[in-house]
Amino acid sequence: MDLEQHDKTSAGMDLDSALAELPNPVRLCVVLAYHEGLSHPEISEVMDLPLGTVKSHIKRGAKRLQQMLSTYVDDQVSEKSS
Repeated sequence: MDLEQHDKTSAGMDLDSALAELPNPVRLCVVLAYHEGLSHPEISEVMDLPLGTVKSHIKRGAKRLQQMLSTYVDDQVSEKSS
């Protein structure tokens, strides 16, 4: 297996695992915003949530994903510098 493809697959699996750790409404807001490209008002309408709640879910969810995946990123940087 090509090493670069393996790294991409591992990163995708890590992202899926990290997303699974988020509460359902937070995960859905993050996926709708970053994967589906919906605007905050669109997500608010689709999910029938106040706009402020959607914004909070996305901000907190993205921050939590960043924290959970920082170990993965740090490991990738360490491997490339070795």
